[in-house]
Amino acid sequence: MGKIVPLGETLVEVMADNKRYGILEPMSFTGPFPSSAPPIFISQAARMGAETTYVFLRGR
Repeated sequence: MGKIVPLGETLVEVMADNKRYGILEPMSFTGPFPSSAPPIFISQAARMGAETTYVFLRGR
């Protein structure tokens, strides 16, 4: 199998460690976790042993 190289947007998700409070006070978060189709796809392919690279553009 060849190397998998998707191109696309990249998003990440973070989750609050304590669900009782809003975001108005400092709190700790867990993450980042891949989100949106290309990052989720490439992370799962890598976990299955595929050789992977991910290409994306980032704003300023």
